[in-house]
Amino acid sequence: MELGHDFSLEYAFHWDQPISALQQESIAGYGNDEDRIRLADHFSVTATTLEALAQALSPEVRLAAAQNPLTPHESLARMSHDHDRAVKAAANEAISELPELQRAQVRGMVESPMQRLKARLSA
Repeated sequence: MELGHDFSLEYAFHWDQPISALQQESIAGYGNDEDRIRLADHFSVTATTLEALAQALSPEVRLAAAQNPLTPHESLARMSHDHDRAVKAAANEAISELPELQRAQVRGMVESPMQRLKARLSA
C-alpha cells in the first residue's frame, strides 16, 4: 500500500451469518462506526467484542453496546457514568432491567461521586 491511498477493510463474511471472533476483533478495532454499530447489534457478537465496543471513542458505538443485553456488567457500570447523556441513560436503563441481585452487584461496581471525591482527597 502506498502512502496517500485510502485504507479500507474488505470483510470476508456476510452480515446474515455468524461472524468469527477474529473478524469481530478486526471490525471493533479498525472498522468504521457504521460497521461497529452493526456489529454491536449482530446476533453472533461476543461479550469480549461488546466490551471493546463499550470503550469506543464514538458515542454512537458505545450507545449500541449499552443497548445490547449481552454487554458485560462491568462495561454497563462504566458507561453509567459516560460523558454522553444518551450512553449514560441507555446503560442505566440496562442496569435497571437486570434482576435485583445482578442490579445490586452492578450498582456496587459504580463509584459514587462522593466516593470519587474521597478517593481524590485521600490520594
